[in-house]
Amino acid sequence: MLLFTGITLLSLLFIPRLEVNPDLDKFIPDHIENKVYTRHLDSIFGGSEMILLILEAEDVVNDSTLKRLEDIVNDLNEIEGIERCISPFNAQEISVVDGFIQMDPFMEDIPSDPSGYERLKSRIIANGMASRFFYTDEFSLVSLILIKDSQFPDKPLIIDINRVIENNPGPEEVLMGGLPYIRYSISENIRKDMIILLPVALFLMVIMLYSSFREWKGVFMPFLIVIMSMILSFGVMALMGWQISLITILLPIMLIAIANDYGIHMIARYQELARLDGALSMRQICKQIYVDLKRPIVITGLTTIGGILGLLTHTMIPAAQLGILAALGIGFALVLSIWFLNIITS
Repeated sequence: MLLFTGITLLSLLFIPRLEVNPDLDKFIPDHIENKVYTRHLDSIFGGSEMILLILEAEDVVNDSTLKRLEDIVNDLNEIEGIERCISPFNAQEISVVDGFIQMDPFMEDIPSDPSGYERLKSRIIANGMASRFFYTDEFSLVSLILIKDSQFPDKPLIIDINRVIENNPGPEEVLMGGLPYIRYSISENIRKDMIILLPVALFLMVIMLYSSFREWKGVFMPFLIVIMSMILSFGVMALMGWQISLITILLPIMLIAIANDYGIHMIARYQELARLDGALSMRQICKQIYVDLKRPIVITGLTTIGGILGLLTHTMIPAAQLGILAALGIGFALVLSIWFLNIITS
């Protein structure tokens, strides 16, 4: 009993070291051929990360929308971490004059009357660069592209961009996309899922256990096994230097679904023996449970661990890590169910 408790407490000390890794690129091993080629191309031509901002309205070619867009562009150019802002205001109009290619700013001034807006729309349609990269055919969307400094962290940059949007309000809906924003969203969602999803799952487990066994002993023991198994798995994750990713966040849910099965079987057998023969002492009941269920529970646990370890063949690194961590958690739950559960019951 002291050994299992000590292992759990030791694992608990490592958990604060855990970090969230939202970088999808790091999910793929470095030796994958496509990844090697992509990095080689980036080393030649230079890699860049882009953030896409889109303003959506019924008609974006109007005075208020264009002025709002211009104010947003001016403020974004002042943000640290943005190397360049590409917008309709720095699009070029290409023409041929006397046999020479001439490039002029596409939109130097914002029109001030409806006829000016119609002329601008005609020029947008005629200008392939403007219509292809910044506007949709029905003029319901207008976009701008932010080139991000690859060394600058995602979170403070996205926060600054959202602040700029809030400081320039308008009726248009602002949408954001791009790999930096995806990484930021994944990181925030993982944290929210851990805070919300895990307690909800544990609460539902408690409700289901109590509704089935009608006694708190039948709730406490499987619940304790699941908690200790999760602590061990996350402790090993931190000890190995692995990070919580979009895939490994499934670990606690897997353990809730699997790790309490063995304790449930033992509690169910305990209630059967207690009803059949009231003359048996608690120690005798525990001994009988051990004799009756040791073999099937061990076989079930080992086959489950074997199946989970099949994830080691997965190409994605976090999937292989999930297989190892889930197998450790399930193995720990198996040991707890057979020995530790009998100890605290008696």
